[in-house]
Amino acid sequence: MGNIDDRQKFAEYLWDWEFLNPAFPGKIQPMDVDGIVEMDGNFLILEGKAPHAGMSTGQEIALEAMSENDDMEVLMVYGRPQTSNIQKVRLWGHHKNPVPAGEKYARKVAKKWVKHVRR
Repeated sequence: MGNIDDRQKFAEYLWDWEFLNPAFPGKIQPMDVDGIVEMDGNFLILEGKAPHAGMSTGQEIALEAMSENDDMEVLMVYGRPQTSNIQKVRLWGHHKNPVPAGEKYARKVAKKWVKHVRR
C-alpha cells in the first residue's frame, strides 16, 4: 500500500487556490508540490512529472529558489506515479537537467539527504 490510503478521497480534497490569484502581482499564483519531508528543520521537496512533461516558468523559478535555501533540497522524478516507474531524476542545485535514473537512484538521493540533515 502506498502513502495515500484512498486516492479518490485524496482527489476530492485537493484545493484550487485560484481564489488567491488576485492577491499576487502579475502572473504569480499558488503552485502545489507533490510531497514534503521535514527532518530537524530541513525540508526535502518532492516533485513528480510525466516522462516528457515540461514545467511552467513560475514553477521552475520557485523550485530553483527553494533549492538555493540552505534548509531545502528539491528532488524531481520523471515517470509514472501509479507504478513508481522512474525514468529520470533531477536533484536541483546538483543536476542542471534530469539524468537517466530509476527508483534506486532516487532512494539513494533521499538517503543521502537524511544522512546530511542528521550530521
